[in-house]
Amino acid sequence: MRSFVPLFLAVALVGCAETPDMRPLPDRLDALVSDCRASYPDAHWVTLEEWSPVAAQCAEPLLVDVRGADEQAVSRIPGALTVEEFEALPTEQKQHATVLAYCTVGCRSGEYTLALREQGIEAHNLSGGVLAWAFADRDFVTPSGEATRRVHTYARRWAVVPETYEPIY
Repeated sequence: MRSFVPLFLAVALVGCAETPDMRPLPDRLDALVSDCRASYPDAHWVTLEEWSPVAAQCAEPLLVDVRGADEQAVSRIPGALTVEEFEALPTEQKQHATVLAYCTVGCRSGEYTLALREQGIEAHNLSGGVLAWAFADRDFVTPSGEATRRVHTYARRWAVVPETYEPIY
């Protein structure tokens, strides 16, 4: 009977190990976005393709980075404001702006988008966040404005970026 105990423990431990997600990266990103969309269905989600014509028609399109300071210290989308910078803008400027909020995938920015829309601000949530930005091969900058290919992905689970980018978590 004792010989089965080590075997049972070994099988149980192997069964508990995290199985790597072998799906192609775009499919993994789609699954992450789908999970966030389910949590924030009313967050006015837009893809980069949908945002481009909206931004072109706006007098003042603003990107707002909803991620934490440690994530922003790695990189951000050029020209984006932090939440604190956006909140410090005069009320009239915020009321007349069209905002694209983003985070890693869209969950945190989805929540922020809903809060902005409740204040009467035209806000949109970037579907796929910085990960979608990376898949579109768009630029990132460091806080000092230098180009970078490093992207903070919040956690290992969200480290879904093309090979030309370095995920940090």
